[in-house]
Amino acid sequence: MNSAPSGVSTLYVSPQPFINESVSTGKVTIGVFLNLTLGESFNEFDVRLDYSNYGYGSVLLGSGISYFNNVFGSSGNSPTVDCIDGIPQPPSSVCPPGDGLGKIELSQSVLGTVIPGPRRCFLFNATFSVRNPGSSVFTFEQVYLYNPGSDPANPRVTLVPYVGLGGVFGNSGVVAFYNYYPAFPPAIASAPAILSGNPVVFDASGSFDASNPPTDPITSYKWVWGDSTTNTTSSPTMTHTFQAPGNYSVQLAASSQNGGKANLTRTIIVLPHLGSLNLLVLDQMGTELRGGNPSSGALVQIFNSSSSSKSFENQTTDFAAHVEFNNLVPGVYYVRISGHNIVTGNGQQEEVFAGWPTLDTIYVTVTYPPPPPPDYSGLIYLASTGAALAVISGLLFRKKRKSGKTVVAPARERGKKNNGR
Repeated sequence: MNSAPSGVSTLYVSPQPFINESVSTGKVTIGVFLNLTLGESFNEFDVRLDYSNYGYGSVLLGSGISYFNNVFGSSGNSPTVDCIDGIPQPPSSVCPPGDGLGKIELSQSVLGTVIPGPRRCFLFNATFSVRNPGSSVFTFEQVYLYNPGSDPANPRVTLVPYVGLGGVFGNSGVVAFYNYYPAFPPAIASAPAILSGNPVVFDASGSFDASNPPTDPITSYKWVWGDSTTNTTSSPTMTHTFQAPGNYSVQLAASSQNGGKANLTRTIIVLPHLGSLNLLVLDQMGTELRGGNPSSGALVQIFNSSSSSKSFENQTTDFAAHVEFNNLVPGVYYVRISGHNIVTGNGQQEEVFAGWPTLDTIYVTVTYPPPPPPDYSGLIYLASTGAALAVISGLLFRKKRKSGKTVVAPARERGKKNNGR
């Protein structure tokens, strides 16, 4: 694995780099691993891996995902998402939005336990068919590592901060590749985002010459940063600072000792020093307080301090019982929940980090009204109707007897008539 910052969890592709000379019939398998740092834990992950030069006419084509006996063990739950190139793999039946060609996604959880750090965790393997000469870059497009907290009865789900290190496959010529991450992720509010004004480490040590390894090493690295500056160095690592938020096309030109060259351009998203707050609102029994219904939704207000009398932003929970506040200045905020039958307390403290979503679950007390007493009016009506019908039937029967049409004389009456003959 390439060098990585300490003090933060690291998700990475292994091995780095991977060299395979086979073309038409070859297979290449990469593993996705997590180095979980001390103090963090998780019980669910959702990882979407992006690979380039995909398809039947290109370098690689995704062919399989294996998660057997991973960090959750052979008894781990079946994945909720298992997709290759937008095609669901059993037991999945659908792929989420965003999946498509060049995407590998797996989401899995384990019940009744959590995985604590520090620990090296195997998540899954991805296998690809090698179709043609060339290279393919593996990067993490979307990652969620869910930490449920220490109380299983009242989970307070948060996200595990991480640095993602991709990898590269190559089987012909010089292969250019680099990873990047904040120079001091623990110092930047414990959030490993790329922020304006903060140094970023660019690591090109994954570049190599696939045709002549290791006799033809990479000797020159030219960086075009996308902000009108460039650097050329013989060292594979370089630190650069972007002064403003934005999307930057950063190009690496790698040159080998014998003159071979290759370029790689990646888009670097530089964020402002702002964060977000994503909250799930539940009642004391764990029931989601979904919006769209005045009797079940919850109004979420955020305040600058516990003594503030006026909130600066309000939202009502959506149909998934979530609210999300974006573009927040890092710091401590106070959250208050109100709504129909909700017991409004003093609020709850939440901390927002620069460039990182704060995910939390808030439990509130709801005083549900007692159920109404049983309504027996229908039964009373049926009973009275039945009684009335019985009375009417009796009257009709007596009337028929008097008419003589269906009446049979009692035995003693018949006896008197016979004696008179």
